[in-house]
Amino acid sequence: MLEKRYNPKDIEKKWYDFWLEQDYFKAEAKSGKPSYCIVIPPPNVTGSH
Repeated sequence: MLEKRYNPKDIEKKWYDFWLEQDYFKAEAKSGKPSYCIVIPPPNVTGSH
């Protein structure tokens, strides 16, 4: 049964701990994988406050 509201404390800790255990945050200095960039718009890009 799903909760009516999403509670990040119940879910995020489990996955964050898993990512740490798997070294998902560890970068390789010399990786053969292609590089990439995630573009995030600057704050207030819409002009509203």
